[in-house]
Amino acid sequence: MYRISSWIMQVATWRTVFAAFVLTAILIAVITNVLIPPIVAATGGLDPFDITFPLSAEDILAGLDRYNAEAREAYLIFTIVDVFFPVSSGLFSSLLYAQLIGLSGFAWLVTAGNRGLVLLPFVPTLIDLIENVGFHILITSPPTEPAELAAATAIVHGAKLQAMGVLWATMGFLIASALIGTIMRRRNRSKTQA
Repeated sequence: MYRISSWIMQVATWRTVFAAFVLTAILIAVITNVLIPPIVAATGGLDPFDITFPLSAEDILAGLDRYNAEAREAYLIFTIVDVFFPVSSGLFSSLLYAQLIGLSGFAWLVTAGNRGLVLLPFVPTLIDLIENVGFHILITSPPTEPAELAAATAIVHGAKLQAMGVLWATMGFLIASALIGTIMRRRNRSKTQA
């Protein structure tokens, strides 16, 4: 974990952050504009479970009947791309965390970054990937008794939203730390020059 964290702290530049952002934005555009509409059309207006909040096991079970052969095929393509999106999003957020930590200049925060704080964005990534497996099984090859898997997948789906809340709260803290650190350095420079 420390090696990965340190590596992210070392490779994080505004260029790598921007590249990860562009890749994530492209994947969002493809998912939203190319992959979701065929699923919605084939299911008679049902949004994919992945983007439906809140979502209960009952909602999943009620929607499974609307996934005909055409919808299942469209969902399979969606799932393939949706494996890359959470990884790309996690990498973007992780690199941005590292840049903000570096801008803060606070030694304790840099230490926390090197010890794993920059890996926090991969928690929602992991949750999203687990959720994708559950939805994929339920939709493309539903078990005889899908209730338990639907319940477990709904719980994981809800956990993803909570993990994203922690991610964005931490991002807000890091933005504030970067601003405070930058202001403090500028004031110290002005005092030194005066």
